[in-house]
This record gives sequence, structure tokens and C-alpha cells, in this order.
Amino acid sequence: MTHEHGQQTHQHVRPHAGESAPFHFENTWRVDASPTEVWSVLSDVKSWPQWWPGLPVAVPVDDRNVPGRRAEIQVESPIGVTLSFGIELQDTDPPSFVSFSATGDLRGTVCGRWSRRARSPRSAPCGV
Repeated sequence: MTHEHGQQTHQHVRPHAGESAPFHFENTWRVDASPTEVWSVLSDVKSWPQWWPGLPVAVPVDDRNVPGRRAEIQVESPIGVTLSFGIELQDTDPPSFVSFSATGDLRGTVCGRWSRRARSPRSAPCGV
């Protein structure tokens, strides 16, 4: 089943030997900014380490904001585990939607959706 922006209903990747079980991570950030302002910050990958705690490395492979754009990312978890992975832009609808694939220590599909609206206890998940 596909939804807006070509996203499919949520499916986990199959773990490779030695990998953890699949997981789903959902996070909501609330900011006092328009979707255009949010897009401006989030599309500047090289600035992520300046404002994103636990993300010391974000190196764009190229500067195009089109599907195929790639970056190398490193995340330091609060429990001392460092994860390194690459991301590749899959789909985008500026200024309100982005999805990308991740490979390396994290694998799968990551997507984000943002809009300016009254606070709600829960937002619709990506792909819906």
C-alpha cells in the first residue's frame, strides 16, 4: 500500500547476522517556526552538529537538495555507543516533507513531516 509521496506502510528491514532486532523510532520536535524556516535549518546538513546534541558529524557528499543527495552521519548515544551511517535523500516536497534511506550501522527508511499547526498530542506518522 502506498501513500502520499510514494511512502509505503511501515515495514521493518530484515536484520543481517549479528544485528539487533528491527525497531521503530518516532520522535516529535515542537518549534516555534514556520515550515519554511524549519526546512531552511534541516536542509543545511553540514550545520546539524551545531544544534543537534549527540550528532557530532554530518558531512554532505554533495550540496544538491534533490533525490540522490547523500551525507555521512555519526551519532553518539547517551550510553556511549557511536553509530556511523550514510543517508541518501529519497523523496522531498519542500518545505514540509523529506524521506531518506540509511545504510551502515543504521539501515532503513527515515522520514520527516512538518507543518505549522496547533499542538496535538500525536502527529500522523510518515507515510500516512
